[in-house]
Amino acid sequence: KVLKEFTEVMLKQRQARGALDLETVEPIYEFDSQGAVVGVSDSSRYFAHKMIEESMLVANVCAANFLEQQGVQFLRRVHPPPDLKKVTQLSDRLSIFGIKALPDDVASARDYSEVLTEAFDHPSRKSISSLILRSMSQAFYSEKKGGHFGLNYDCYTHFTSPIRRYPDLDVHRKIKSVILKTKLIDQNLDELAISCSHQERNSDKAS
Repeated sequence: KVLKEFTEVMLKQRQARGALDLETVEPIYEFDSQGAVVGVSDSSRYFAHKMIEESMLVANVCAANFLEQQGVQFLRRVHPPPDLKKVTQLSDRLSIFGIKALPDDVASARDYSEVLTEAFDHPSRKSISSLILRSMSQAFYSEKKGGHFGLNYDCYTHFTSPIRRYPDLDVHRKIKSVILKTKLIDQNLDELAISCSHQERNSDKAS
């Protein structure tokens, strides 16, 4: 019950700062006995999923703020604003659905969020969400300061999946080092950021 109340507060904060809420769904594939795909359907998304997602976002922000306050260099998760050309293309496509165009100069996360709000009850809502997602720049890892456009955070990192993502593991090690007052291992964060971003692209292609 407490987590439900917490999630409702975080969702209001998300809306207030203009962060995007792209409700993407994972496809569920149905296979026959030979392993061939015979059907595809959308997975369900419940409020329970949002409870987990918002908790993970808060954990990531807390981890990033903690390391920044301690003056420790770490792998940040950076999501740059979309390219102006892609914003223009998106506006053209949105007009087909009768959705208002984005600003011609620099589109903010709040502008995108307003489009999603307008499209909430639209019969082509999923298509519009897909178009918005494809117009976005790719997120990457960096040792340099940079915000997260989609979530509208100034400081963000990946912390919640240390068993499957190396950047999260590295952040865990650094937090542990600060708490235990042990010496940090010397590393080239720039090279590590490039490597982790590259491996992420390879993983996405494989999927």
